[in-house]
Amino acid sequence: MSDTMTNSSMHSVSQSAGTSNDTSKMKSRSSMTSRMDDKPEKQREKFEKLRKKFGASDSETFVTSFACSWKKRMSNKGRLYVSTSAIYFDATMVRSDKAPRCAFTDIATAEKLGERGIRFVKTDPKEPPLDFTSFAKRDDTLTAIRLT
Repeated sequence: MSDTMTNSSMHSVSQSAGTSNDTSKMKSRSSMTSRMDDKPEKQREKFEKLRKKFGASDSETFVTSFACSWKKRMSNKGRLYVSTSAIYFDATMVRSDKAPRCAFTDIATAEKLGERGIRFVKTDPKEPPLDFTSFAKRDDTLTAIRLT
């Protein structure tokens, strides 16, 4: 497995994930889903609140989420939500208008950062990268992002 994932690999998988008959992808995707998948009504309510909070479009589908920390000046514990077209971070100590969010089209690469982190490097070199740490299973997170 490569330590870096490029924008084109995120998009090629994104475009084929919904239509692929590859059972290994379907198995991997199902193993990556959040705990709320067992409770579809609760999941729909949560994702509807997130859609409103982040201003996501109605056509966007939230796929999964992971507990992690966003590193800016200090570490902010929260959840990284992965949708079909973007990533969103939500934490109680971060205002929603200040919380990082980024469309996959604006991410050049996603690379491993230290032991348990991920760095999303943006396509605009003037924009700082987004660093997230404290993933329990960082490789599973990268796999889930590749499958969306």
